[in-house]
Formats: sequence, C-alpha cells, structure tokens
Amino acid sequence: MRNDGKNSVRLCDKNGMPTVAFAGNPNVGKSSVFNHLTGLHQHTGNWSGKTVGNTVAKADINGCKMLLADLPGTYSIEPESFEEETARDFLLFCKPELTVYICGALSLERNLIMLMQISEICDNIILCINMTDELKKTRRNIDAEFLEKALGIRVILLSAKRKRGFEQLKNAICSAVNKPEKPPRTLYYDSETEELISKLCSDVNMPDIGISRRAIAIRMLCRDKSFIKALKEVYPIYDKELTELSEKAASSVLKSGDDIREKISSQLADRAGSLIRETIINSNNCKCSSCSYKTSADKILTGKLFAYPIMLLLLVFIFWITVSAANIPSEILNNLFSEFEPHLLSFLSFINCPLQISEMLVFGIYRVVTWIIAVMLPPMAIFFPLFTLLEDSGYLPRIAFNLDRAFCSCGACGKQALTMCMGFGCNAVGVSGCRIIGSERERLIAIITNTFSPCNGRFPILIAIIAMFAINSSGMIQSLILTALIAFSVCMSLVISKLLSVTILKGKPSSFILELPPYRMPQIGSVILRSLIDRTLFVLLRAVTVAAPCGLVIWLLANISSGPQNASVLSQICSFLDPAAKLFGMDGVILFAFVLGLPANEIVIPIIMMSYLATGNLTEYESIAQLKELFVNNGWTIKTAVCTCVFTMMHWPCATTLMTVAKETKSLKITALSFIVPAVSGFTVCFILNIVFSLFGF
Repeated sequence: MRNDGKNSVRLCDKNGMPTVAFAGNPNVGKSSVFNHLTGLHQHTGNWSGKTVGNTVAKADINGCKMLLADLPGTYSIEPESFEEETARDFLLFCKPELTVYICGALSLERNLIMLMQISEICDNIILCINMTDELKKTRRNIDAEFLEKALGIRVILLSAKRKRGFEQLKNAICSAVNKPEKPPRTLYYDSETEELISKLCSDVNMPDIGISRRAIAIRMLCRDKSFIKALKEVYPIYDKELTELSEKAASSVLKSGDDIREKISSQLADRAGSLIRETIINSNNCKCSSCSYKTSADKILTGKLFAYPIMLLLLVFIFWITVSAANIPSEILNNLFSEFEPHLLSFLSFINCPLQISEMLVFGIYRVVTWIIAVMLPPMAIFFPLFTLLEDSGYLPRIAFNLDRAFCSCGACGKQALTMCMGFGCNAVGVSGCRIIGSERERLIAIITNTFSPCNGRFPILIAIIAMFAINSSGMIQSLILTALIAFSVCMSLVISKLLSVTILKGKPSSFILELPPYRMPQIGSVILRSLIDRTLFVLLRAVTVAAPCGLVIWLLANISSGPQNASVLSQICSFLDPAAKLFGMDGVILFAFVLGLPANEIVIPIIMMSYLATGNLTEYESIAQLKELFVNNGWTIKTAVCTCVFTMMHWPCATTLMTVAKETKSLKITALSFIVPAVSGFTVCFILNIVFSLFGF
C-alpha cells in the first residue's frame, strides 16, 4: 500500500507484525534493497517518478513475517521539503521496531550525518552500506568492524547491483527484530551545548510519547519548528508544555549567544569526517583512475563550455531515434486495427446491433481509441526507456544542475528541470513528479508550467506538420527543427515561471541539495520493463480511458446535421470559430480540433482531416504528401503551420493532466490556472506571430 503526506502516522496499524523502516539519503539504492526484500518494483532514483510517499509491503524474511516501509530519500530529519517531513514523521510517530539506514559507500561521510541524527530518535538501527563494489573500483575498502564499535550498531556491507550481502542483511534484520540490539552510542557535543541539553531535558515531562528527552531537547534547541508543529498535531494534550519548552529553549539559546543549530551541525560533520578517515582503507595509497575519469566527465558535461551543446545534441539524438523508429510500429499497429475493423462491423451486424449504434461504436469509439494506441504507443515505448537510461546512468541530475541557475533566476527551483523533462513523455507524469520540489510555491510554478513541455500526445502533431512542410528534408533536419521547437518551449517555460514568480506566486527561490550520483551502466532489462509497465502502459491506459467517450462525442458532432444548409454541427462550430481563429494564424477547424482534443491531443490531426473532408468519421492519411495537399487546398501556409506548431506546444493541458493537477494540488484554483495560463500564453504568442508574418506578406 502507499501513503502520501501527513497521514503517514496512519500506517501504524501493524496487524501484529513488527515494522522495519528503510531510511537514507537519495540515490543510495534504498528502493532497490527494499524491492529485493519484498519483490516489489518501486521506481528507483529520486528524481521525477521517485518515491515520495511511504511505500509499505509485507515480507517474509527467513521465516519472520514483518512490514517493510520504504521511506523517501532525505538528507536530514530537520525537514526542508515534503519528503523529508514524511520520512521524519514516520520514524517519530510510527515507531518502527527496526530502522535499516542505507547509505552509499561513495558518499559515506555525508550519509553518516543523518545516521547520527536518526540515532537520537531511534533505538534499534542497522547500518547498511550499499555500492561497496563501486568503492572497490577506487581501490578502497571499509573497516566495518571499526565502524560497528564506533557507532554501537550492526554494520552490513552490501552490493544491491551484484546481489551481494543480502543474506547477511536478512539475518541481521531477523536478529534485530526478535532481539533488539543495544541503543546506538550517544553522540556528545561540546560542554556548553551539553549543559544546555541537560538543563532542557529536566524540563521535558511527556513520558508517554516514546521520544527520548534528549532528542526533544536537541530539536528544541535547534529551533526545529516543523518538529514542534508535528508534536503538537499528534499530541495536542501537550500543546501547552511544548509551547513553554520551546520558549525556554529559545531563551537558553539567546543567553548562550551561540547558534546551537550551527554548532550541532558542525560537530556532526566533524564526527562523520573523523569516522570516515579511520574507516576507509586505501590500497597502496593510489588514486583510482575511474574516479579521475568521472571527475573529467563532469567537467565536460556540467562545464560552461560544453554543457548546453551536449544537452541539445542529446535531445536531437533522442528525438531522431523516437521519430525515425516509431514510424514502422505505428504503421503496423494502424494496419492491424484497420484490418480488424470490418470483422468488428460484421460481428455487430451478426448480433443484430442497430446500424447507427454499430457506426458509433466502430467509427466513433473504436477508431479514436485505436488511433491513439497506434500513434501514442510506439513513441512512448521508445522515448520512456531512453529517458530512463539517462536517469539510471546518472546524467539526468546533471541536466538539473546545468539548468538550475536558469530556473533560479526565474524564481523557480532547479528540480523543475527534471519534471519538465518528464513532461516530454507525459505531462501527467511530469505533474506527479513535481512532488520532489519541497517549496509549495515552486512546486505550483512547476505544475502550472509543465504543460509547456510537449508530451508524446503532441509529438505526432508536430512531427506530421514538420514532415509536411519539410517533406524534402532528411530525418536529421526534421529532428533539428523539432529540437528548435522544444528549445522554444523551454524558453517559454522559463519566461512564464518568471512571470508567475513576480505576480501570483511571489517569493524567493529556495535552496536545495542536488545529488550528483556516480555514473553507472544502466540495467537494460530492468529499464525496459520498468519504463513500459510503470510509465508507458500507465499513461496509455489513462489516455484511452478518457479518449473513448470523446470519440463518441466527435462522431455525433460530425454526423448530426441542422440548419437550412443541413450542415453538420461540427462544420457549423468550425465556421463560427473561424473569424477568431484567423487572429491567431489558424482557422476554425484547427481551433475546434484542439478543443475536441482536450481528452487526448493525438486526435487533433484526424479531426482536422475529418472536418476538411466532411467524411463524418475520423480519417487516416496514406502519405505525408497527400496530407500536405489536403491542408494546402484548405488554406494552409507556412504561417498556419508555424502558428499551429506553437499552439500545439502552448495550449491547455489534456484532461488526464488536468485531473492529475487536481489530484496533486486538491485546488480548483490551481487546476484552473493550469488551464488558463498556457492557453492565454499560446494565444498571445500566436497573435504576435500572425502580425509578424502578415507584415512580411505571408
């Protein structure tokens, strides 16, 4: 089961089974270890699509039945983001019988800082050091025995990738759950800090909350407002005592004249550094060539000179593969669905289904649904694995690093670059990925502007138009044009983010820690399976669910006639919208196609074709040349093509994305803004382009 938000304390219903919490920093393989022990397949990598809520599953480890909880990857128990608060609250209030703290062997010093913080609130801890195989590549090893003595807890060395160390971990978990280990060794601070902690401990009188007096005193002295607020929410009977204790802590800190929070943080870091110097064993004191290589790679991939050109070239390459490779499977699927259509009609006739009902089912619902599957499935099945490969290889966080300054200058968060990238696959997934942004203001900016990233539903429109008006160009040239349009959409995302940050969502950009994980060779099989199941099929199912009733509506509009000329309702609406659409460089057919494409953008081009041909059914095109001829005969020019492409990238989100926005924000106002902001932006830019093209005689 899965839980998001402040309701994490509700997961305390353990059904008589002990609970084991898996905690740790992001990108240390925590979810991979959890998946191995439970058989689940949580998405790993704390970027878009990451574990943000607590995931809990039953497990049988060496005959011991227990609940395992995978907590969000966090850097501190003093939360600065939604996920850190979720993890901290689980450890505080669900009181797991055991906490398995997982850290990465290559970032051990930083990881140990949070371990020391957790040891203040948890009595039973196992330290699991993952990625030891990668540490060995640098000709270094870990003295686990020394670390056990220094920390007073069990230490397990593990390589989740190589499936090594899991038996030792399972045995340690069973042993610790059945017979709890001794509490971790207490970390003492300097004498002045300890004196303040001791004095405040004597004033703590809340015996039944299960949190040590020392932990409460330290959090109070650190002025951890989130901790105080959480305690008051869970234990309202102690509201008065907590308020008084907070005031005493503030008074003590004021009298001491020191920044206790800074002192404690500094001493934790010093202690972690000292432990690492005595724990890491170098072989022959030699420098690892692989580490040197990674440093050199980052100098290129995140350097001022090559970072942006490499990102653009990579984008061109991905689009080129997606555009080129998707054509054949799309055509195969389309042919299969077309061949099955007569058989479906024959079956409906065989069961005596009325003709009108048969046509609605086949020419309305069936054609729309199969068109979406044929057009949407192949690009997604190619794009999502490629995107996941970037994520697993370690390059995706570096994209966020490169774009961080640009987004911060616009009053947004650098992590928005990650959610924006996810939007290229599906805006609904990108909106869900905005959970990784801790600041509520910046999260809303990312959600509202995510639709500026053209999703796989809009790629077919862009690809078809580019192919029509660059019909004599190579696939690489068409990919470059598509990349230029994507670069324009990124720029507009930055511009609108800036406008939002200085108007309705004012505020300063917050700081955040961005982990640059080591480069890894992705596990190809796992990547393909995960991207197909977790992303491709999930997005496709939602699109089909929404598009099926839309197909019925489109068919009815195209086949119901009225008025003196007996014109279809569809053509009458298009004629009504035509004068307004001309202001934006389009026509009424194009504009209404986007309106009807609200459930799924994939059907925009077929609707345009159906309206021009007046067939009453969704129509497919046999060749790009045939499609261009149809569009040009109905008044399309270069201006129409450009304005339609721009409006494709800058118009209202699809229904699936809007539903996701409503679910994530639980706000009708933000959902409305997510619709209005891109729509107004698209109309404005198209209006300007129409004027410019008209001035030059197009």
